[in-house]
Order: sequence, then C-alpha cells, then structure tokens
Amino acid sequence: MTLTKLRICTFNARSLCSQARFAEFQAEVDKIKHDIIGIAEVKRRGSGRLNLPNDAVLLYAGHDNKTADGVGFYVSPHLKSRIAGFNAISPCVAELLLSVDRQDRMLCLIQVYAPTLTHNNTVYDAFLDDGSTLLARSAQLNTATPPNDEAADIYRHIVTNVKAAMQLATTHRPRTLALSVETLDMLQQRRELKRDANVRNSIEFAELCKTIRKAVQHDLQQHHLQLIDEAIRTGTLRRARSGLAKGRRQITTLGRNDGTCAFMTAEIMNIVRSFYKSFYHSSQQNNSSYADDDTSDVENDNAPPFLESEIRQALQKMKSGTSPGYDGITAEALSAGAESLAPILTRLFNNCLDHASIPEGFADAKTILMFKKGDATDIKNYRPISLLNTITKYSLRSSEIASTPSSTLQKQLSKPVFDRTSQPSITYMPLMSSSRRPPNIISLFSWSWLTMRRRSIRSRIQVSGKH
Repeated sequence: MTLTKLRICTFNARSLCSQARFAEFQAEVDKIKHDIIGIAEVKRRGSGRLNLPNDAVLLYAGHDNKTADGVGFYVSPHLKSRIAGFNAISPCVAELLLSVDRQDRMLCLIQVYAPTLTHNNTVYDAFLDDGSTLLARSAQLNTATPPNDEAADIYRHIVTNVKAAMQLATTHRPRTLALSVETLDMLQQRRELKRDANVRNSIEFAELCKTIRKAVQHDLQQHHLQLIDEAIRTGTLRRARSGLAKGRRQITTLGRNDGTCAFMTAEIMNIVRSFYKSFYHSSQQNNSSYADDDTSDVENDNAPPFLESEIRQALQKMKSGTSPGYDGITAEALSAGAESLAPILTRLFNNCLDHASIPEGFADAKTILMFKKGDATDIKNYRPISLLNTITKYSLRSSEIASTPSSTLQKQLSKPVFDRTSQPSITYMPLMSSSRRPPNIISLFSWSWLTMRRRSIRSRIQVSGKH
C-alpha cells in the first residue's frame, strides 16, 4: 500500500526526560490528529527507539552525559512497520526514513534543533555541517520474493485466514489512563489559555502550570499503587510489570566491520545475519565429524506420516498465554479452530515430510537481542531470545514427529534460522525426537553462547551415560 497523505507536525516538548513530563506529552498528543510528530528539546540521555505501550514509537537523539537539547520523532502505530531507519547524527539533528511503497521509495524527514545564541560559532557550524551531510545522503532497501511451492501456498493460506479470523474475534481491552479526568480537564484549559498571547505571561497561567505538574505526579503515583494492589490480589506481576514499563527499546545503530555505524533497519539485519552465519559456519566446520555421525542415525527416510488425530491432540494441549512468533498467530487461535485446522495442518506437515523441505517463513523466529554490557553498537554484546512461530511449535511437539525423519528435512530444521523482523537475530531449532522410541540423544538444547561447541556438548552427554 502506497502512502498518499500524511499528517506531519512539530512540537517543542521542552523536556521528555521524566515520567511525569512524558505522560503529560502523551495526553496532549492524544488530542491531535497526527501521523508523525517531530519533537524538539526531548532532553533524554543517549539515542534510541522506544516501542510504547500504546503501540506508538518514540525515536530520540540526545547527549550521553546530560539532559539538554535533543530531537526525536513520535510515530503513530499504523506507521511503525514502515520505519526503515533512524539516524541520530547529533543531539540537534536526526533523520527518519519511512518506506513509501514496495518500490524502494523512501520518505526522508529531518528534525533539527538549532543552537541558541548562548552557543559559540563552532557549535553552530557543526550543526550546519550535520544538516548538509543528511541532505546529501541517499539510502536504499532490498526486497526479496519467496518461492511459490505447494507447502508455501498451504502455509500462507493458513496464516492469512487465521490472522483474519483473529482480527474479527479480538476485542481490545480499553487502555487504563494514568491521568485523572480532573487533570485532563486542566490540560484542556491550558490549551485554551495558550491561544491568548496576553494570558501566557500572566500569573493565572503560571499557577495553572504548577497545579498541572503536581496533579500529574499525584495521578502517576496513584496509578502505580493500583497496579501493585492488583498484582497482590491476582498473585501475578505480569500486568503490573507491563503497566509500569515505559516501553521496549529497539536497536537503531549497529557497528560495521570497518568501524562505521549502520542505521538502516535492512543494513542492521544484514550485519546481524552475517555475524551469526559466520559464527555457526565455523562451528559446523569444527564439528564436521560429528555431523556425519548425526546423519548416520537417520538412515531410514521412511518416517511415519502425521495423523489428523495427533495434530488435533497437539492443538488442544498447547499451553495458552504464550507470546506469538513472527507470524503473529497465538496458541489460543489455533486451539479454538482445532477441528477445522487439523486436516489442513496434517496435509502441510506430511507435505514437508514427503518433499523433505519446509516452506518459506515456516522456521522464521521473532527474536529479541538482549543487551548485556559494553558497547551498545557491538553485535557481540547482545544475546538472542527467539520465539518460534506457533504452527512450527505444534509440528515440533506433535507426538507423530518420528525419531527417524528424513535426513534432508532434519538438516533444514536444525540449521540456523534468521529472523526478518526489526530486531534481527538467529535461533537454533533442533528436531525433537518422538515419544514412540527412546531418543538417541537429548533432542532439545541451547547453545552456551560463543563458548561451548556441539562436540563438547555431545561428549558430555555420552560421558553421563545417555545414549
């Protein structure tokens, strides 16, 4: 779908560093018809991206050691999937790239905050140089078309129809407002007073602003207490944790091998993909002798077919309340449609066994890179946590998956699978053994990051007496 009309606004926030000021900003934004808001004087430390609880996105650039200056963008939920890159040039200059259509055309938005008269000429000249650099830059994205085979058609048909049914059947819980009605009324009163230039400098306006700041802090404290009381009453911290979270951070900059930094989402994904491909390729070479031994365990390619009853049982026993994978399908959606989905899922899984291949997207994972410590632009300082597609988890946990699958299919399911989301990474997906036979080796394990190799894992298992 091509973007044809956008509401682009600008806003001087004065500060978004405290929780109270940010809550006040969001309350004001809800009253404005907008798609993208360019923000000046963000005054947040560092630069990054926050995926907010209301599905909007805040991208910001600031100083690392002080809360001053700063620029950013506030992007509406319906446009966050079109964010192609965010380039934080300096605390006064930032660039946002939006994908306009499927023909690699980009919309470039530049937000600036010009240095005031208190700064010297050196700072102002650097500001002009940063702006000139952005205007001279161009960026491109690459796209790819997945192959069109029978298994891919079946899988695409399942995902499309289940997601359409989820959209019709889903009811969204109303978002609990942290600010009270009285505080929102005072914010509306302040907006009306701002229209009169004579009132802005009056004592009445100043006192109203002080009252609003105190009311916002009081409302936030009461909101936090309500979340804690609910957590004590229900015995779970999940909703309280999500209610107190300011948002989820996302990578906006990653270092290249030559020492420079990439800010385009597609290029960041390529950097991560290259890093993990190189790592696992070297790991597989070091363990080539064991790879040959693994394939000897699966000499018989005549794996028993999936039964519809077993697929239906796996659908009904799947744990609810889990997060969906890259396809966005939840366990509850598949369980609710078990009777209708069991035949077509059986056909899909048997097709994968017969042709010893899996469809495009079947093994994709929704992966989050967890930052540990050190340089945030170094890929080595992140650890991946991956969520498989729910349909893929069903196929792995179904009791009909044989302990002697096709060797070709096992290689496809055991190879590194790269994520295609805005948080790119990699996941290792071993094939689980069937409950019909005693497994020859522990079938599901995790890599000990960057240290243990497959050789040492297998040798330790053999020493422990497992066969």
